Amino acid sequence: MLADLELADPAALPFGMTKGERGTVFVIPRPGYVRIVLDDPEPPADRDEPVTLPYFQRLLDDQLGRHVELREPRWLTRFGDAARLADRYVAGRVVLAGDAAHIHPPTGAIGVNVALADAVNLGWKLAATALGHAPGGLLHSYHDERHAAGERLLSTIRAQTALAGHDPALAPVRDLFGELVERVTGAGKYLAELATGVSTRYDPRIPGDHPWLGRLAPNLELTLDGRRTSVAELLHRARPILLRLGDRPLPAPGDGVDTYDARCPAQPGLEGLLIRPDGHTAWVSTTSDPQPGGTLATALATWFSAGSRVG
Repeated sequence: MLADLELADPAALPFGMTKGERGTVFVIPRPGYVRIVLDDPEPPADRDEPVTLPYFQRLLDDQLGRHVELREPRWLTRFGDAARLADRYVAGRVVLAGDAAHIHPPTGAIGVNVALADAVNLGWKLAATALGHAPGGLLHSYHDERHAAGERLLSTIRAQTALAGHDPALAPVRDLFGELVERVTGAGKYLAELATGVSTRYDPRIPGDHPWLGRLAPNLELTLDGRRTSVAELLHRARPILLRLGDRPLPAPGDGVDTYDARCPAQPGLEGLLIRPDGHTAWVSTTSDPQPGGTLATALATWFSAGSRVG
């Protein structure tokens, strides 16, 4: 069960996971209220029966073994453990995104992240297709990329749901995960990025093993025409950008890609960076690992039909 409401005493229940006498309660901070997630051990036969505040209050107190007063409910609901994925995200003139493409428990509160990732992946591809500027197969690459991300998402959520359950057989696995996060450098960051979906990597369709390739580009601080800016600021126009950052001459890709001659003090070895409108890196070259100019031309032709407008 899930409830968005207020605590009469905000200090009565800490954020995060609390193990009570008869269950586990998860509390997520929200602006002006909290979201509380807990199990209903004996749900009604009619799963659509409305959830009332007294019912939720009783369950919370029973699982904690103490009373924590709730008030001002905004949303109370039940959810199950169904985790499903559409076979196809693109079929003719029908395109699926968000909850229409995948459903899952709200474990990790990743639903909005995934829906936004679907939208920003689809938006520029759909615009280019509708305007007649898209290279062949661009719209179907939405299915290729986001369906694979959806499969990864469901696998991760199923694992989280199992670990958060009450199966005593999984207790050793929970202990092992806790030990990994505590003792292995980088394990917590890896799991956090996996759980939030920000670790998604798309096939760049060009050779290269730079860790940024195919992933969300970092929000680098840049110097452009004597002023400070950032990758995020340059992406506000929702267009692809090519950053020419070193002394190596890189060709101008045409009017479909915004090109900037800039400097990145934090990455002095970075020569060039091609970033899609959804923020994912399509090409990257450094002085220590310079990429052939042909790979840039391939990336431009793959995603933007170099030399033509893309939206």
